[in-house]
Amino acid sequence: MIKTAIYFAMLLLMMISQPLHAADPEQCTTLRDGKVRCDLPSSIIKILPDKTCNAQWIINGTSVADYQANKWEFVFPIITPTLESVTLDRCHDALIFYITCTKIDFNKNFPFLCQKGVTSSPETTGTSSSPISKASYILLTTAIAAIAYIFV
Repeated sequence: MIKTAIYFAMLLLMMISQPLHAADPEQCTTLRDGKVRCDLPSSIIKILPDKTCNAQWIINGTSVADYQANKWEFVFPIITPTLESVTLDRCHDALIFYITCTKIDFNKNFPFLCQKGVTSSPETTGTSSSPISKASYILLTTAIAAIAYIFV
Protein backbone atom coordinates (compact mmCIF):
# COMPACT_ATOMS: atom_id res chain seq x y z
CA MET A 1 0.00 0.00 0.00
CA ILE A 2 2.77 2.45 0.89
CA LYS A 3 4.68 1.42 -2.23
CA THR A 4 1.64 2.25 -4.41
CA ALA A 5 1.15 5.61 -2.70
CA ILE A 6 4.81 6.51 -3.25
CA TYR A 7 4.52 5.47 -6.90
CA PHE A 8 1.52 7.70 -7.55
CA ALA A 9 3.00 10.58 -5.57
CA MET A 10 6.19 10.45 -7.64
CA LEU A 11 4.20 10.20 -10.87
CA LEU A 12 2.09 13.22 -9.96
CA LEU A 13 5.11 15.21 -8.80
CA MET A 14 7.03 14.55 -12.02
CA MET A 15 4.06 15.44 -14.22
CA ILE A 16 3.39 18.79 -12.55
CA SER A 17 7.00 19.79 -11.92
CA GLN A 18 7.96 20.15 -15.60
CA PRO A 19 5.51 22.39 -17.46
CA LEU A 20 5.28 21.89 -21.21
CA HIS A 21 6.05 24.90 -23.41
CA ALA A 22 4.04 24.19 -26.55
CA ALA A 23 3.69 27.88 -27.42
CA ASP A 24 7.45 28.58 -27.57
CA PRO A 25 8.46 30.25 -30.82
CA GLU A 26 10.44 28.37 -33.43
CA GLN A 27 13.98 29.67 -33.97
CA CYS A 28 15.42 31.11 -37.17
CA THR A 29 19.11 31.17 -38.00
CA THR A 30 21.06 34.07 -39.48
CA LEU A 31 23.18 32.87 -42.39
CA ARG A 32 26.69 34.18 -43.08
CA ASP A 33 25.43 36.31 -45.97
CA GLY A 34 23.04 38.14 -43.58
CA LYS A 35 19.91 36.38 -44.79
CA VAL A 36 17.74 34.47 -42.32
CA ARG A 37 16.46 30.91 -42.66
CA CYS A 38 13.51 29.60 -40.67
CA ASP A 39 12.90 25.84 -40.71
CA LEU A 40 9.40 24.46 -40.25
CA PRO A 41 8.72 21.81 -37.60
CA SER A 42 8.88 18.28 -39.03
CA SER A 43 5.24 17.65 -38.10
CA ILE A 44 4.18 20.44 -40.47
CA ILE A 45 6.53 19.38 -43.26
CA LYS A 46 4.71 16.04 -43.34
CA ILE A 47 1.20 17.49 -43.82
CA LEU A 48 1.92 20.56 -45.98
CA PRO A 49 1.92 18.65 -49.31
CA ASP A 50 -1.75 17.71 -48.70
CA LYS A 51 -3.77 19.44 -51.44
CA THR A 52 -6.30 20.71 -48.86
CA CYS A 53 -3.58 22.62 -46.97
CA ASN A 54 -2.96 26.31 -47.43
CA ALA A 55 -0.17 28.20 -45.73
CA GLN A 56 1.10 31.74 -45.30
CA TRP A 57 4.19 33.46 -44.01
CA ILE A 58 3.10 36.65 -42.26
CA ILE A 59 5.32 39.55 -41.16
CA ASN A 60 3.81 42.18 -38.87
CA GLY A 61 0.31 41.15 -39.88
CA THR A 62 0.95 41.24 -43.65
CA SER A 63 1.01 38.09 -45.77
CA VAL A 64 4.28 37.93 -47.71
CA ALA A 65 4.07 34.33 -48.97
CA ASP A 66 1.05 32.22 -49.80
CA TYR A 67 1.01 28.47 -50.49
CA GLN A 68 -2.02 27.09 -52.34
CA ALA A 69 -2.47 24.25 -54.82
CA ASN A 70 1.16 23.10 -54.34
CA LYS A 71 2.57 26.48 -55.38
CA TRP A 72 4.18 29.40 -53.52
CA GLU A 73 3.45 33.02 -54.39
CA PHE A 74 5.61 35.47 -52.50
CA VAL A 75 6.95 39.02 -52.33
CA PHE A 76 10.01 40.67 -50.86
CA PRO A 77 11.33 40.26 -48.12
CA ILE A 78 10.86 36.53 -48.80
CA ILE A 79 13.79 35.25 -50.86
CA THR A 80 12.96 31.53 -51.09
CA PRO A 81 9.95 29.70 -49.65
CA THR A 82 9.96 25.88 -49.70
CA LEU A 83 7.92 23.16 -48.05
CA GLU A 84 10.64 22.85 -45.39
CA SER A 85 11.72 26.44 -44.71
CA VAL A 86 11.76 30.07 -45.73
CA THR A 87 14.71 32.35 -46.42
CA LEU A 88 14.29 36.08 -45.79
CA ASP A 89 16.43 39.12 -46.56
CA ARG A 90 17.07 39.74 -42.83
CA CYS A 91 15.57 39.21 -39.40
CA HIS A 92 11.99 40.49 -39.12
CA ASP A 93 9.80 41.03 -36.08
CA ALA A 94 6.49 39.21 -35.70
CA LEU A 95 7.17 36.43 -38.24
CA ILE A 96 4.39 33.83 -38.23
CA PHE A 97 3.77 30.70 -40.29
CA TYR A 98 0.03 29.97 -40.54
CA ILE A 99 -1.30 26.69 -41.90
CA THR A 100 -4.82 25.43 -42.43
CA CYS A 101 -5.84 22.01 -43.79
CA THR A 102 -9.54 21.44 -44.40
CA LYS A 103 -9.28 17.67 -44.93
CA ILE A 104 -7.95 17.05 -41.43
CA ASP A 105 -9.61 20.08 -39.80
CA PHE A 106 -6.29 21.61 -38.75
CA ASN A 107 -5.16 25.22 -38.43
CA LYS A 108 -2.31 26.65 -36.41
CA ASN A 109 0.02 29.64 -36.07
CA PHE A 110 3.74 29.08 -35.56
CA PRO A 111 5.61 32.18 -34.35
CA PHE A 112 9.30 32.45 -35.28
CA LEU A 113 12.16 34.37 -33.66
CA CYS A 114 15.60 35.19 -34.99
CA GLN A 115 18.67 34.13 -33.09
CA LYS A 116 20.62 37.37 -32.89
CA GLY A 117 24.30 36.88 -33.56
CA VAL A 118 24.01 33.18 -34.49
CA THR A 119 25.27 32.43 -37.96
CA SER A 120 25.76 29.41 -40.15
CA SER A 121 26.87 28.90 -43.71
CA PRO A 122 24.10 29.06 -46.35
CA GLU A 123 24.51 25.33 -46.94
CA THR A 124 24.10 24.48 -43.26
CA THR A 125 20.95 25.21 -41.37
CA GLY A 126 20.74 25.88 -37.68
CA THR A 127 18.94 23.55 -35.41
CA SER A 128 15.73 24.60 -33.79
CA SER A 129 15.05 23.64 -30.24
CA SER A 130 11.72 21.94 -29.89
CA PRO A 131 10.05 21.12 -26.63
CA ILE A 132 9.41 17.51 -25.74
CA SER A 133 6.01 16.37 -26.93
CA LYS A 134 3.33 15.79 -24.31
CA ALA A 135 3.05 12.11 -25.24
CA SER A 136 6.83 11.61 -24.95
CA TYR A 137 6.87 13.43 -21.63
CA ILE A 138 4.08 11.26 -20.21
CA LEU A 139 5.84 8.08 -21.40
CA LEU A 140 9.12 9.21 -19.88
CA THR A 141 7.46 10.18 -16.62
CA THR A 142 5.61 6.87 -16.42
CA ALA A 143 8.80 4.90 -17.13
CA ILE A 144 10.70 6.73 -14.38
CA ALA A 145 7.85 6.18 -11.94
CA ALA A 146 7.68 2.47 -12.85
CA ILE A 147 11.41 2.06 -12.24
CA ALA A 148 11.06 3.85 -8.91
CA TYR A 149 8.12 1.56 -8.03
CA ILE A 150 10.19 -1.54 -8.71
CA PHE A 151 13.16 -0.41 -6.62
CA VAL A 152 11.33 1.22 -3.70
